[in-house]
Amino acid sequence: MSGLISRLPQQVANQIAAGEVIQRPASVVKELMENAIDARSTQIQIFIKEAGRSLIKVVDNGVGIAPEDMELAFQRHATSKIKSIDDLTKIVTKGFRGEALASIASIAQVEVISKTQNQPLGTFLGMEGGRVTKKEAMAAENGTSIGVKNLFFNTPVRRNFLKSNHREQQYILDEIYRLAISHCHVRFDVFEEDQELLHLPVATIKFRLRNIFGPKLKDNLLEIESETQIAKISGYILNPSMSKKRGIPQYFFVNKRYIRHPYLRHAILQAYEGLLPEKNQPGFFVFLEAPTNKIDVNIHPTKTEVKFEEIEHLYPILNSTVKYSLGIHHITPPIDFDKNPEFSVPHFFRDTTVEPPTIPIDPKYNPFRDVEGKPSEWSNRMSTDISQPQRNPKLVEIAPDPTIFQLFTGYIVYSNGSSLVVINQRRAHQRILFNKICQENPTDKISSQLLIFPITISLSVKQNNVLKEIQNTLSLAGFQIKIINNTSIEVLGAPAFCPMEKINFIIIELLDKALDEMPDQNHGVEHLIAKFLSKKLAISNNRELNELEQKELVRDLFSCSEYVMSPFNKKILISFDKDSLVNKFE
Repeated sequence: MSGLISRLPQQVANQIAAGEVIQRPASVVKELMENAIDARSTQIQIFIKEAGRSLIKVVDNGVGIAPEDMELAFQRHATSKIKSIDDLTKIVTKGFRGEALASIASIAQVEVISKTQNQPLGTFLGMEGGRVTKKEAMAAENGTSIGVKNLFFNTPVRRNFLKSNHREQQYILDEIYRLAISHCHVRFDVFEEDQELLHLPVATIKFRLRNIFGPKLKDNLLEIESETQIAKISGYILNPSMSKKRGIPQYFFVNKRYIRHPYLRHAILQAYEGLLPEKNQPGFFVFLEAPTNKIDVNIHPTKTEVKFEEIEHLYPILNSTVKYSLGIHHITPPIDFDKNPEFSVPHFFRDTTVEPPTIPIDPKYNPFRDVEGKPSEWSNRMSTDISQPQRNPKLVEIAPDPTIFQLFTGYIVYSNGSSLVVINQRRAHQRILFNKICQENPTDKISSQLLIFPITISLSVKQNNVLKEIQNTLSLAGFQIKIINNTSIEVLGAPAFCPMEKINFIIIELLDKALDEMPDQNHGVEHLIAKFLSKKLAISNNRELNELEQKELVRDLFSCSEYVMSPFNKKILISFDKDSLVNKFE
């Protein structure tokens, strides 16, 4: 039997190959920006609409494409970067495989306008699904403009697998950041829906990082530098105080190419050993310069995987470089071999017994009551009407004058005569806050208190974009926020029980958490925010509550549709009736 094997049509082969190179809109942005940088551009503009679904346009002021090369540039394996197999050991450009433009053209509608410096006119080229639809001369500026419309229009299955606009936009920004950090001599301007999203002027690496990640980062950068025959290492690591469990920037570059390398990342983690809280991650921006014949970048079409010929030697060099930087910045104590290790004690104190210091404490002092014994400020911020019938009383009927008291400053013991209930006050407050933020009862909202002096907070562009999506949910939680620009906000009001000194920290941590964990569909955003804020804002288990506050907490808890378990699936209360109590004495 013969004739079973046949050659695939070129268009089908291109679409299959495009699956490796172009995975989402961010892949298109990456490939077009890399081409612009290889064309020696000093200014790159990126325009996107619908997170790249309907439009991605990259405009540069590079050398341009000659008219006779326009169509050839979109043929598979056509490239100006290498000529022979020997060139693979001397790669200094971002691209070299000749696959990106062909892959993009096969799954989108492409419009290209390009002009070289020695040509009087530019050239327009229109393509759809890999086929040329139009080509003509036209007036144009020096450089290249490539517009990619309706990505995956002829592969709808791939389009259906794209995530939410918010998530796809984050992927795009990630790719822009990776190139912007390693090419500070290039100006980047990003526009979404005709509004400026990001402006990165030419700057030093330190100021480029500040413009991307915010001013706080710049003050916590620790420089690293080392040069050996194997590689030159430079860049910055972050102060351990900036570490986070997630969302911390970690960037590796080899010859200005962004890479992922778990083995080298482990070398940095080892250098921070003992300096970070459990499960926290350090931040770093590490630039490696290695001979091109000692590395292999031709591993995967995305070109983020690199093999080093002498990786076993590079690991300890990187590790010691990071340790040295932490030492000279007094993050870890440097070793002084000339110093006598014997602890130095002044002569007059050598025979003195050291007594532990004492702190005078007034056991009758209660910070939550004023001098006249009135209810605390916390209770005044809550409704004082506790006599009204409650919605969904559930477990117990709230008596007009129930027996209630606080036990061990963390539990509320409540009885209406027929049963005894012990409530964990922190978990109860978490449930109450969670339900209010999620609008279980639209008329039951968290009260907000206007700040006398608004708090200004600096954000990264990513954080600001997330804030725009969750601002309405934050308002339900009592935060009144005004967006000033793409990198700063003003907090005008906060929940009445939120400590003033924690407002900045809570908002920044929430935005970082949302960046990593925000669901692709918007219907899960409220639960994510509600769980975070209920955990951060709930009263502690060592806070003394007066009787009015205790009654308020019990009333609000039994008004919730779920009152037995906290938002974190932990038990809120335990109850005893008369029979169970009698059984304890048998």
